[in-house]
Amino acid sequence: MAHKLSQNWVFWYAPRGRKAIAGSDHYDVNLKEIGEFNTVEEFYTYYCFLGRPSEIEIDNKIMLFRKDHRPMWEECLEGGTWIIHFKKRENELLNKKWEALLLACIGEEFDDDNVIGVVLSIRERRNLLEIWLKDRKESEKLRIGEKLRVALEMDPNNLTFFFKEHSKSLNDKSTMKGAESYTFVKTPLETPQTEPKGQHPDLDQFKL
Repeated sequence: MAHKLSQNWVFWYAPRGRKAIAGSDHYDVNLKEIGEFNTVEEFYTYYCFLGRPSEIEIDNKIMLFRKDHRPMWEECLEGGTWIIHFKKRENELLNKKWEALLLACIGEEFDDDNVIGVVLSIRERRNLLEIWLKDRKESEKLRIGEKLRVALEMDPNNLTFFFKEHSKSLNDKSTMKGAESYTFVKTPLETPQTEPKGQHPDLDQFKL
C-alpha cells in the first residue's frame, strides 16, 4: 500500500555556470522537469536515481518544489531563500542534510505552504542548500529559519545562514551576491538575526 503525501511534488534539474546556455534569459530553457510524485515510495525512486550530493558533478542543480511552483526567481518576486554553505570537504555532512531537508519538506515539518521548495547547488568552491519561501515577511522568514535549523539539527553555535530576496537575486543575477548573513541567539528561543556587515554580533544586542 502506497503512503500518500499531502501534496504533489516535482523534482527539477538545471545546469549552471559553463554547462548552462549563456544569458539569464535562457534559464527556463535549461530548466528540466525530472518527474512528479505524491507518495513516499515514488519519492525514494527518484531520490535513489538522482544520487547523493557527493555523487553529483560540479555545476549542477537539483531542486524539489511543490507542484505548480517552478524554481524561478521571477515567478516568486515577493519571496526569498534561506541559504546554507557547505565546504567541499563536508560532503558527508551535505549528504545527510540534503536528505533531511527533502524529508522535512515532503513530511510538511515546516507546517507552512510558504515553503515552496528546496535547491541543491553543487559548485566548484562550495555547495549550497536553499529553502525557498513565497512570502518573505520578517516574522514568517524567522519562524521558518528556526524550523530549518531544528529540522537539519544544526549547531547554533557554529552556524551562519544567509537570506536573499528573489527580486534582488533577479536583479543581481546571483544567489549569493549581497545576501544577508544571520546568526542564532537565544531569546530564549534560538532565533536567526541579521549580523551587521563586517562585524561579529553582540548576543545581547539582538535579544527580542
